[in-house]
Amino acid sequence: MGRRTPIICDHCKVPFPRDVRRAHESGKKGWKQFCSDQCRQNYLYPEVFCFDCGSPVKVSRGVYYGSESKRFFCSHSCSAKVSNKGRKHSDETKKRIGEGVIGSLDGQGLNSRAKTCVICGAFFRSAHTTCSYACGRILQHGVLPLTKTEVVAQILAAAEQLRCTPSSKMLGLGHEAKRFFGSWNKAMMALGLKPNTQWLSKKRLPCKDGHVADSLSERIVDDWFHDQGVKHERSKPYPEGNCTCDFYLPDYDIWVEYFGLWHEHPQYDKAVLKKYRLAAEHGIKLFGISPSMLYPEIKLDLGTIISR
Repeated sequence: MGRRTPIICDHCKVPFPRDVRRAHESGKKGWKQFCSDQCRQNYLYPEVFCFDCGSPVKVSRGVYYGSESKRFFCSHSCSAKVSNKGRKHSDETKKRIGEGVIGSLDGQGLNSRAKTCVICGAFFRSAHTTCSYACGRILQHGVLPLTKTEVVAQILAAAEQLRCTPSSKMLGLGHEAKRFFGSWNKAMMALGLKPNTQWLSKKRLPCKDGHVADSLSERIVDDWFHDQGVKHERSKPYPEGNCTCDFYLPDYDIWVEYFGLWHEHPQYDKAVLKKYRLAAEHGIKLFGISPSMLYPEIKLDLGTIISR
């Protein structure tokens, strides 16, 4: 290692040791010298904030000191807000802007005439019947949208009752959880519950008749068969492959599957199609149960199942 000499950092003004040869070369050529990469970056890109919203903006040193106004923006939106602040448009300009907006709505297939919201009576332009999500919720369900506190309370109450993490389909709160937390699993993590990260994971939940279910939905179906007095077996293997059926009704020779994630996961869909193919090839009467038959209330009908 060569000799070192103390050099003053051109940014923080703190002395630091540097190789004599490199220090002399930088001095001859007028190069700036810095004690760290951080000081180099801070010197080349001074700390600048958006003139409108205050967000950090990356501006080079030359651009910063070359600007007379020292107004920098993080986006075109912030720049437009400042530029248009206090600006007064003529009636002709307002009319032209309005015609442009209406033309844009027409191009999107939306109604160009103002509508009246069937709930609150407000005027709006849209293809929808109501002016907002809240009014749409009232029209569809007769109640206002749930608040975040209400969503959390319902999820925690269901988790305590079930003694495990509830599913979004079971509670019908998937949309609300996504609105407040981003997704159902993010809501579970925020509430300290273990999210359902794998659709193929088995839970081993006890049923009324002593059977063990792989999921909450399967337990609901098993308990329903038990309450109806229908004799049923669990995990009956298909004639070929390593697939098993969720339920088998020996008195009717009916195979019953719960397809909870049909059309939601490509791998799951392949497994479903494989079971339907095996059933067709071997003359098996297969009945598939969808989540809509269980939630928000059970709509199973024995006559429909055995008529399959």
